[in-house]
Amino acid sequence: MIERLEDRPWSRYRAMVGEANAPDWLDADGMLSQFGRERKSAIEAYRRFVKDGQRAAQSSGSDPASRVVGR
Repeated sequence: MIERLEDRPWSRYRAMVGEANAPDWLDADGMLSQFGRERKSAIEAYRRFVKDGQRAAQSSGSDPASRVVGR
């Protein structure tokens, strides 16, 4: 099981936080603008948002990121 989003090859997380090039279809800047005006602070807010979601999933005993649609 992959514990960190950075290790999931299909995840957009790395592109969202500036650790990888974003594919053409991903509007990372548009998405990050929902988290703040300055890119650096928006990335930090996005990281916190994702971590909070992971903590909530772990405390509930589920991992929404591991679910397969149609399963």
